[in-house]
Amino acid sequence: MADPKWIDITIDSNGRSTPNWCFMGVPETVNNSPAGLARYSSLRSWLSQWLLKNIFHFFIFYFFFILFFCILFYFIFIFFLFYFILFFILFFFIFLFLLYVSNYLINK
Repeated sequence: MADPKWIDITIDSNGRSTPNWCFMGVPETVNNSPAGLARYSSLRSWLSQWLLKNIFHFFIFYFFFILFFCILFYFIFIFFLFYFILFFILFFFIFLFLLYVSNYLINK
């Protein structure tokens, strides 16, 4: 609520008829009341968003997230590589068989 636009109506009028008025009421009342905006965003709760343990948990989460997808893509790659090699070997043997049959028919 410490935003100049709540005090000066010329900065951002957005349909307000009077200055010193915000979406929750009078800014002083909202800032100082026990059930106002400060109750949900106190200094302690705001600072707790930037603690090192939360950053550590953030990095641990994304480390395992990236590790999971790397392993997943690795297995998908191995899966397709296996079938590509299998297809290549099968194609090679079919080619050899057709070559053998064509040589047999030509030399007969």
